[in-house]
Amino acid sequence: MSLMRYYYSELAHISKVGGAFYKPLFFEYPDEVTQDIYSHQSRNIMLGRSIKLSILSDHAGTSESSDTSVYYPAGTWCGVFARKGAKNNCIIQKTGGLVTLDDYAFTYNVDLKAGGIIPLQNNFVKIAFTTVELQFEPIELHIVPDCSVANKDCSATGEYFNDDGETLHKTAFNLYNFSYQQAQGLTPAKLTLTSDYKNDYGFKINQNDVVDGIQIYQAALYGLDKGTYEVTAKYNNIDT
Repeated sequence: MSLMRYYYSELAHISKVGGAFYKPLFFEYPDEVTQDIYSHQSRNIMLGRSIKLSILSDHAGTSESSDTSVYYPAGTWCGVFARKGAKNNCIIQKTGGLVTLDDYAFTYNVDLKAGGIIPLQNNFVKIAFTTVELQFEPIELHIVPDCSVANKDCSATGEYFNDDGETLHKTAFNLYNFSYQQAQGLTPAKLTLTSDYKNDYGFKINQNDVVDGIQIYQAALYGLDKGTYEVTAKYNNIDT
């Protein structure tokens, strides 16, 4: 439920351009040549373009199998839930490799990859039981900046699609393209929120068009927590 707005956005994207939502990791990383990315296809899943599900779906949590490893491609991957700070929350891989999960059946990680921005509604706090209830709640933006290139700006992008969940009109929606850019260790930081399309009823369809908070993962590690952020919201390239 917390990720429902992300799922909905990704499926809306796929309906227009094609592709798959629930897919083996190697679909998204076809240039990875290591056998580890193919050995446990059911354990290494991409949910859309930005989230990796690592799950011991074939592990019974007994002594029958001691292999509890999953594969992570090179880059930074940050856990969306149960965050414990920079040291424990994010997996940083200089090259692709195996990561060992806890030895329990169906142990899982849900990680947002570097360079991604996703909408999230923390349902551990909101406790909505239906998608209709979620429409009365604002969203948060969760960002993992890509700071992999030395002396280059950290950056991230994302796409968010919102409609009322009922209207059949194909243009009655809001589509947002998010972009983030900041020089490492410098201030001020800038976050730009851009709406490419306005729906037929007016700017706000429901509370899902309201941003209630922005979370930037590993901000302290890369010096992105210095000073105050400047946030600009644009509709059709006009500042609002």
